[in-house]
Amino acid sequence: MPGATLSTLISNLKAELGVAPASTSSDARYAELLNGAQILLASEYDFPELRKTWDISYTVGQRFIDIPPDLDRSRPCSVWVFHVEQYIPLCSGIDETNYNLVGEDVRLDPPQRWRFYDGTRIEIWPAPASAGRVRLVGQRNPVTITDTTPSDLDGMLLVYWVAAEESQRMKQPDAPAKLLKARQRLSKLIAAVPAGKRVSLSGRGFRTGDKNVKIVTIA
Repeated sequence: MPGATLSTLISNLKAELGVAPASTSSDARYAELLNGAQILLASEYDFPELRKTWDISYTVGQRFIDIPPDLDRSRPCSVWVFHVEQYIPLCSGIDETNYNLVGEDVRLDPPQRWRFYDGTRIEIWPAPASAGRVRLVGQRNPVTITDTTPSDLDGMLLVYWVAAEESQRMKQPDAPAKLLKARQRLSKLIAAVPAGKRVSLSGRGFRTGDKNVKIVTIA
């Protein structure tokens, strides 16, 4: 289960590897490996524990919006605009074809598309004619595991994952069995996610097709 402290994870990892509990010479290294495993797994899979929404307000004519610092850009995300009392999904991707249709300086409601503009901002198109807000839905960066900040991901998964890597590194005969245990734990956790939540967090995963919403000009 999520919520394991670092000392608990290290203790369980030692037991899995057959290391004496009193031996602490490798504890710092185990801590790095456990945190590294959480980062790696979070970058490869969608975990409900890491799913997060960010509501961000924008002003009239504002095309660029700051990316939340804890958004994991290695995972897909979707962007929605709150318009006429409902959330409307924005289609992903903006290029010159869109600018030819509606110029960069033209203001219309609601915005219809979005893209990562650079390392710190997203762009919405067209530029909004009125103030509003967008909602980003994605996966946040995992925490650094300590004894005061427990793990985001399942503790057994992290222990099995690192144990499998360490066993392979040390060429232990039970390395394949440990790897199988780690993979089985991961498969079990993925299978336990409700079907409605297994959809990818990509923008396309939250809507049917890529049809634009009708643009309404604001006088």
